[in-house]
Amino acid sequence: MSYILCLGFRVNVYKKFPKIRVFLNDIFIDEFLISGVKNSNYDGNELYKILSDSFQNLKFKTLLHPNAMIFYKEIQTPLSNKVFLKFFELDENYINSLAKHKLKIQVFNDDNNFTNGFLTKSTFIALRIASIIPKKILIDHLNFMSNHLSFMKESRCNHKSIEEICNDYIDKIKFFDLISYATCGKESINPLIWHNDKGSVNRYLTYEWVGISGYTELSFDKTVISYDKFNIEKFMVRYTFLYLLGNKYVQYANQRNTD
Repeated sequence: MSYILCLGFRVNVYKKFPKIRVFLNDIFIDEFLISGVKNSNYDGNELYKILSDSFQNLKFKTLLHPNAMIFYKEIQTPLSNKVFLKFFELDENYINSLAKHKLKIQVFNDDNNFTNGFLTKSTFIALRIASIIPKKILIDHLNFMSNHLSFMKESRCNHKSIEEICNDYIDKIKFFDLISYATCGKESINPLIWHNDKGSVNRYLTYEWVGISGYTELSFDKTVISYDKFNIEKFMVRYTFLYLLGNKYVQYANQRNTD
């Protein structure tokens, strides 16, 4: 079984698109430009900023529906055209050969109007999606989400106290998600560490934009990529993210098969 690394970025470009290099355990994976997407704004709810307008409206309408996923497939393009999404297929044997992995995302961005000590304009970039997902789940994401919801419902029916119910909705490991440090304004014990090319280090507790070259490193192990239905109470799936990525990956795979 292969794994799919999904990286998603938003940009606000001054003149030039930034370049990205990706390394896994210090092994070079790929280099690419974040191009072909529209500029993003810096404010607003970041979850909804990666959704297309039509999909965002649908989410509001189905917010209280117990199985809103049945409506999701009505929208052909749920991902915003302001998000640059990149997929990488990772070999199962290599991923399973190590208990812990280090993912390095390096940004090359010197696009600004710096003159005589002043800077007023620059290209900014933000990492919004970083997920490692088993390929078979990504391709069959609708069935997986439906089964997962059933497992969660069964688990919640067995709770015997208010404390158990509360714990079911907080402090859960985010399934497949490598950037759960971003907590929409609340502090996290797992912040994103950004090293810029000037030698300084920033700790970001929420989603942030960066306007300078540098890199960040994310670590992951089997707790975010291995699925065990018997331990389902340990995990929470971000259904919207999984649907966005699965929908896009199926389109991507179909396009490659016809090339």
